[in-house]
Amino acid sequence: MAVRRPMTVSPLWLQGSIMTFVVGFSLLTFSAIRIYHYHAATLNLFPVQSPQVTGGRPADPFPQRRKEETMTKKLGRVALLSVGSLAVSTLAALLGVILSGPLLRADGSEADPALKRTREQVKMIDELYKNAVVSITNKYNGPPAIKVAKDVFAAMEKSGWHKAKLVDASGSPQNEANLPQTDFEKRATVAIRAGKPYFEEIEGNGPGRKLYAATVVPAVTKKCATCHGVSEGDLLGFIRYEIPVK
Repeated sequence: MAVRRPMTVSPLWLQGSIMTFVVGFSLLTFSAIRIYHYHAATLNLFPVQSPQVTGGRPADPFPQRRKEETMTKKLGRVALLSVGSLAVSTLAALLGVILSGPLLRADGSEADPALKRTREQVKMIDELYKNAVVSITNKYNGPPAIKVAKDVFAAMEKSGWHKAKLVDASGSPQNEANLPQTDFEKRATVAIRAGKPYFEEIEGNGPGRKLYAATVVPAVTKKCATCHGVSEGDLLGFIRYEIPVK
């Protein structure tokens, strides 16, 4: 099961959208305060006065009112500009999400090349291990081939490549040590029993990230079924992988 990964937007795009929003909101707030201030200050102004003639032209009896009207118009334009900035920032953020969508798959592979490589590595080694176990089981008589696989698991872990472990999901393990131990193994057991052939989780961030994966292990041969006392095709468990994401 692929891990849900959140859709991401370019940091520069996001920063630009936030900056545009902050500027627009600041202008809108400033306009509201100024409009309130001027209107509050002029509620009881403008007494009736007789017009005075200045230079052959009647003087404006309400100079303060004209000043306030001019200021209101200016603040109205500022408010319109701020609302426009808010609208632009919102549209920019939405457009960023829309444009980033095609760059991401449901599993986030294209946006995370390292994770994609690690998943491919899991597929490769999983197929290698399982084919080797089946081949040994079919061609040789003797101890179960999974014992050979466990030796290979130990060698890979010792060399620092990855960790692998056989985990029982049948509920009747031949070895109690194969029962689910970690929280991931318990969650993987639930998923595998539900019919999922693959389950994964990603832990950590940066260079310390790890991919935990579980791949189903059924009784693929009659020898496997006989040894485990089940029918051919029945679920036995899964192989749990722990691989650094590089």
